[in-house]
Amino acid sequence: MPGYVWFAAHTLSLYPYFYANSPFSQFAKSIARADTQHYKDNTWVAGYNPLNEPTDSEHTRLLAFYDRVEKAIRAIDPDHILFLE
Repeated sequence: MPGYVWFAAHTLSLYPYFYANSPFSQFAKSIARADTQHYKDNTWVAGYNPLNEPTDSEHTRLLAFYDRVEKAIRAIDPDHILFLE
């Protein structure tokens, strides 16, 4: 697809800003909270996957992000499974 390489390279350059406790990360956490609030009592929902196919070249920032998101989700719903890749 034309433009894919450009898009991918620029998208990947944003990951350090996402994993830092930045506005991007805070926005993702607020989405996770809203989804959790909506689905917490739904027995048809198996669990939550806060970030699909993550990448972290340092292998540490993702874990810190998951710690923050897990706390936000568990404050609302302690019962559903968390799918952390």
